[in-house]
Amino acid sequence: MNVIHGEGKPRIIIDDPAIHTNTVLSATSSTVTLTTAVDLTTLDSISVVIGRVVTSYNSANETTRGKITAFDDSTDQLTVVSWDNGTPANTKSVTISYVQIDLPYCQSLIEKWTPDFIYKKRFNGEIVRMKRGYYYSANLDYSGFADSDLVSSLRGLYLLSTNQILFYPRVDNQSVVYNVDIAPDTEFQLMQAKRHSGHKLITINLIGVVRLTKINLQTLSTTGYGDAPYGGSSSYGYGDVL
Repeated sequence: MNVIHGEGKPRIIIDDPAIHTNTVLSATSSTVTLTTAVDLTTLDSISVVIGRVVTSYNSANETTRGKITAFDDSTDQLTVVSWDNGTPANTKSVTISYVQIDLPYCQSLIEKWTPDFIYKKRFNGEIVRMKRGYYYSANLDYSGFADSDLVSSLRGLYLLSTNQILFYPRVDNQSVVYNVDIAPDTEFQLMQAKRHSGHKLITINLIGVVRLTKINLQTLSTTGYGDAPYGGSSSYGYGDVL
């Protein structure tokens, strides 16, 4: 391999609490219909439904998940990309939980690790250095072109209620993950391209909220933090080190 850490597209997980719990009335390979009526349109406008992951259980009572791509308020039906472990069984619980933003390749992805040092100058002129770690940041550049699907997928990232954000720079190596937030010193810009063909100026600027003990420069290493900060959780169904 010519690069470290992988070659996949970026993914952002917004680890929100569940926004709705219901029961499976029926399900297919790409849908689930809820037993109890819910105003999905209002729920989407407040907390974002499209792009969230719905979790249920198959006939063997094993967890199965799917990413929501659409909903029908008239039938209380959710459409998903697919189920990762079989179709949910009738009467099983179903929960709408975290947001999963699967991004296309950037025009450029710039990752930075800024050292956190303390310098003290002694009376004799010697400078004492205390290295405390590094802070991660990433710039995802879509300023040349972004379509409406990409723009809409970012809704959850910019909600005021959004707090816990996990960033996977390359989805083919989900062991490299960073706890981030939107950088406070940047603006979100949006401009329509010529002939309304799409959008320009969009960049996503993320900053790490956990100080790292090192810069990970190992090829396809086991974790972006070096110490599995999320306890080896597999609650997202996308690996063992989140």
